[in-house]
Amino acid sequence: MSSKHTAVKPVTRRPKARRPVRVPTPHDARDEASPYVLGYLLKSLQHSLRQAMDEALRKNSMSFAHFATLFSVSSAPGTPGAQLARTAFVTAQAMNTILQRLEKDGLILREPHPNNLRADRWYITPSGTRAMQKARTRCAPVLERMVASLSGTETARFEDYLRRCIAGLEDQTSVPTGLSVSKSKG
Repeated sequence: MSSKHTAVKPVTRRPKARRPVRVPTPHDARDEASPYVLGYLLKSLQHSLRQAMDEALRKNSMSFAHFATLFSVSSAPGTPGAQLARTAFVTAQAMNTILQRLEKDGLILREPHPNNLRADRWYITPSGTRAMQKARTRCAPVLERMVASLSGTETARFEDYLRRCIAGLEDQTSVPTGLSVSKSKG
């Protein structure tokens, strides 16, 4: 009895095409107060920027969270892991994984915190500084593309507006004036 073997053709998957992000316009939210549109636009910008940065950094075997961590450790040597997690917008558990990898790769050093035995302080190494500079070079075109349609003055104003919005959210005692969260009446 002869058995016939037929070759099974491997399934090839096409890379998932990234769908362009549809950016809402004020006309999409005619019945909504403009802060809702601003919030959505900011989240869309953050998501698009994060994707573009991750894509650019992938060539360095790094993610945006790794880059943000190196940048934070470089900017504020001795920062504890919990603060680094907040800076990189990740959970403490995710930051622990990032720190372990960066330490294993020789990009950062750990020192015990003098006042808290449960916390460590982190420092960038010369190799970490070189890796961060390489990553910055990879990210520069992404950031330039993001603000390409803005003038220098508009970019400075945009930065100021964003900083003021962040400060407004961080200041729990301030009460916004003239802002209604109810639907506007055309």
